[in-house]
Amino acid sequence: MSRLKSLLSWVKSGSPWIWLTGGAVSISMLSVLGLMLLIGWKGLTYFWPAPLYQWQVDSKDLSLVVDLDETVSQQDVLIGQLYERKYIPIEQVPQAHDLLSPQNIATGLIQRLSIKVANRELYPADFVSILDVNLLEPTTPRDWAVIERSRGGYFFGKPVGFKTASGTFYT
Repeated sequence: MSRLKSLLSWVKSGSPWIWLTGGAVSISMLSVLGLMLLIGWKGLTYFWPAPLYQWQVDSKDLSLVVDLDETVSQQDVLIGQLYERKYIPIEQVPQAHDLLSPQNIATGLIQRLSIKVANRELYPADFVSILDVNLLEPTTPRDWAVIERSRGGYFFGKPVGFKTASGTFYT
């Protein structure tokens, strides 16, 4: 009975409520910190520069290209930033069965890549969507730059020189 009395007097003193309040505040602060870290991480991935890749277009059959501009499909090289990889069912691309590996047919999935090609004055769209069976392994192009412009979006290209506001050209 004395144990019950001491427990009741401890509860009446208010000490457990202080500890519960402190624990709740600690959990709330950890939750806010976790949310801030999540927002910060997602924000950093938005502003962090993405690598530039170069793909050789396998031009033996471009009928599997999901959304590729004529200008790009006439070239043998596609340069851009990989924006998204998505696996789609083979049933969505029925003409793909001839070009697929047995592994792709067994899984029933094919990979579709969304590639940011930028250069709006050269291509009508910022992004192209292409199946990975149309591309060879990506490489990193040498001496290429990603330039963010105030108008016209990004530009991917090889710098040949720099022209100052006064008209001086440096190579």
